[in-house]
Amino acid sequence: DNLQKRYQYFRTWDQTNGWTETKTKGTRPFDRNYGCITQAYNGTKLILFGGIIPGKYLDDIYIFDIATATWTQGKGVGAKNARYGAVGAVTNDLFVAWGGRNRDGEVTSNLVLIYNMKTNVWQKRYTPFRSPKSKGLGTSAHLPSTQASKSRL
Repeated sequence: DNLQKRYQYFRTWDQTNGWTETKTKGTRPFDRNYGCITQAYNGTKLILFGGIIPGKYLDDIYIFDIATATWTQGKGVGAKNARYGAVGAVTNDLFVAWGGRNRDGEVTSNLVLIYNMKTNVWQKRYTPFRSPKSKGLGTSAHLPSTQASKSRL
């Protein structure tokens, strides 16, 4: 049954070998449409969230470890927050998703979902990362210099 087909292979490209397929391990996600996928940890992991399959809006999240070709299923966010067409980003250990449409077809842009990849918990609040050495800004914040902001490109 095509609905039950799961991501069995991960395809990679390099100039020497062209396209190669690696069989994946772990709990594989269902094939889906309009899922959100983004990278984490300097491209060593891929995060897949939500999407839609015929008759069902998905609330699931999967983390794919590229080095080991292993899928790990995280804790779902719950049916009332299932969505398709969301966008997402990762900051430190947090996957953040927003937008998309819910099971009623409504745009969900005002509800941000935050998943802690280390603790496998959906959080209600975003807490910015603060470096022990920083005074207010996390280490990932970069502010333009005065010269750069005044220059014309």
